[in-house]
Amino acid sequence: MMMIHKMMKINSIAEYKSVKAGWVEPLSFFQLFEIEPSVRKQIIKSMFPISSPENDSKFYKWMWDINAHWCENCGKPLKTYWAGYISHIMSRGAHTECRYDPLNVNILCNTCHSKWETGTLKEKRSMYVYWTNKERIDILRNSYIVQ
Repeated sequence: MMMIHKMMKINSIAEYKSVKAGWVEPLSFFQLFEIEPSVRKQIIKSMFPISSPENDSKFYKWMWDINAHWCENCGKPLKTYWAGYISHIMSRGAHTECRYDPLNVNILCNTCHSKWETGTLKEKRSMYVYWTNKERIDILRNSYIVQ
C-alpha cells in the first residue's frame, strides 16, 4: 500500500526552530517541509551571512554532517568527509544567491559529481538524481530568482 505524505509548511523562524528542536533539519528534507521562501533565505543568511572561503568550508562540513554518507546518484558509500562530495545542483558561481542552500546540494561521488557538472544533457538525464534535481531547481528559482 502506497503512503502519501503531506508536506509540513513552515511560515516563520519560530516554526523552523520548533521543528529543528525535534532533531530534524527542515532545510535538508525538502520532501517533508515546505519553507516559505523569505523564511528560508533568513535562516540561511543567519547561518552564512557572507560568501567566503570560511563559510564555504563551514557549509560543506554542515552538508556532510546532516546528510547520509553515500552517493545520491549511484549509491556508492562515502567513507570519510571530503568537500568534493558536496555538489551544487545550480552552480554556486552563477547562482550565488542560493550558494548556501541545502536544497541546492547533492552528495555525490567523484564520478557522479563530474558527470553532473560537465556531462551532456543526455548524460545528466540518465542520472538517478536528474528529475529530483529538476524539481529542486524549480523550487530554488521560485525562491530566489522570481522574487
